[in-house]
Amino acid sequence: MKIAIIGAGNMGSAFACALAGTGANVLLGVRDGAKAAGLAQDTGATVLTPNEAAAQADVVILALYYAQAQAFLAQAGDLSGKV
Repeated sequence: MKIAIIGAGNMGSAFACALAGTGANVLLGVRDGAKAAGLAQDTGATVLTPNEAAAQADVVILALYYAQAQAFLAQAGDLSGKV
């Protein structure tokens, strides 16, 4: 199962750490891949843009502030069929 975590702040990092080692394919959707490189290395996650991560995932977790979540959802495209 591919799980996208959009955002790699406190909440996104906690989700990534919790999912590490579960067998899930974790995709970190972030604006700045360099900032998430350490988290990706620690958790085995793949760093992508937010739109790429959401498009490839079966499950999408938004770990963003409300205004950022609204902006992401407005431009994310078709998320139908995803949890």
